[in-house]
Amino acid sequence: MTEESIPAHDQLAGAIVKLRDEIAKIKKEADKKINKLKEDKEKMESYLRDHCVKHKIKSISTDSGTIMCRLDRKIGTTDWPAFYDWVVENDAFDCLEKRIKQSAMNEFIEEHKEEIKENPDKMPNGLVTNAEYKIIVRRS
Repeated sequence: MTEESIPAHDQLAGAIVKLRDEIAKIKKEADKKINKLKEDKEKMESYLRDHCVKHKIKSISTDSGTIMCRLDRKIGTTDWPAFYDWVVENDAFDCLEKRIKQSAMNEFIEEHKEEIKENPDKMPNGLVTNAEYKIIVRRS
């Protein structure tokens, strides 16, 4: 595109705002329908869960599909130091997940960017960063 054929920035911003509004409107309508369907699904699952637990049933085969009832356990801790000690004592490192907390790492990079420029070794070895610019249009 040549500079003359590029639509005015104001026109592009206005078009993006209109498209975003239309997307939000459609999403809101769809979300209402989806929430109703999820509510109905949860009522059915609740009935089946209560039935299976009460009668100690693990699965039910039907023409439409197999209903399975399983215990879904979520595990956390309120005492991380004690948990870390337990992990070491039991050589249970497989009980931990490896990931970097994005918000904290981004905050660290922003707070130390001058130091990092001067001494890149301030960052841990093997750190992989992917960054890309994103266009954000705010309503005026």
